[in-house]
Amino acid sequence: MNKNKLGTIAAIGVVAVLMILKDSNENPPPQSPVPSSQSRKAVVTNLIPDGPWPPAIQEANVLMEADPVLTNYYVIFDASGSMNELVAQQLPKIEAGKQALVTFANNLPEDANLGLLTFDPVRELLPLGRGNRQAFIGSVSQIRAKGRTPLVESIVTGYRVLTEQAQRQSGYGRYVLVIVTDGASSDGNPAGVAMEVTRESPIEVQTIGFGVADHALNLPGVTQYVTASSPKALIDALNQVIASESESFIDPSDFQN
Repeated sequence: MNKNKLGTIAAIGVVAVLMILKDSNENPPPQSPVPSSQSRKAVVTNLIPDGPWPPAIQEANVLMEADPVLTNYYVIFDASGSMNELVAQQLPKIEAGKQALVTFANNLPEDANLGLLTFDPVRELLPLGRGNRQAFIGSVSQIRAKGRTPLVESIVTGYRVLTEQAQRQSGYGRYVLVIVTDGASSDGNPAGVAMEVTRESPIEVQTIGFGVADHALNLPGVTQYVTASSPKALIDALNQVIASESESFIDPSDFQN
């Protein structure tokens, strides 16, 4: 084969490759839609071991509560970067949320336990306790919006805190996980964790979607979910958490699995 024929074949090959590349750029393969917060697969943690709830205390010298029927509110407050956005064209969500938490703390019964957790990163700002309202308000004032929204890790942490308190109350009393959030979880769909918590323990998961209606924690029959689209609506929703009571007395023996 002479050099002219070799050159012709090589040129044809180059043209063919260029045509294939051009077609692939102009007609890319279809992309799968980004899953919504509701459609993402729920995270399964196997958080709660087999056996009664709360589990038996393993440590020695644990101080039991003198009043075993205390109500416990453990607040998970979303301090992710999106909380810097304005709500109802009024003020940043983070400021509206902090004001609402102050009102919430002031309206709580004095004999209720109150604690506070925020993120990112997930960290407890105030442990569960009574007589800590000013400390709660002081902790709230220091919160700044930044980072992501790790709701799965936060719910797991809240569950463990409330379970430890339940051990000190022999499982009696009321246990409420109060979640204030404005967006989708950054560490997976939290629906599975919420369902496990409410199925295997009497812990209530009460979630307020701040400016968001479609949320993975909006689970009728599992969680109590309210949308708040304004600062006043957020305050009203938190007050409703205080006003709501369990429909009937919960016996810890109901959760012997």
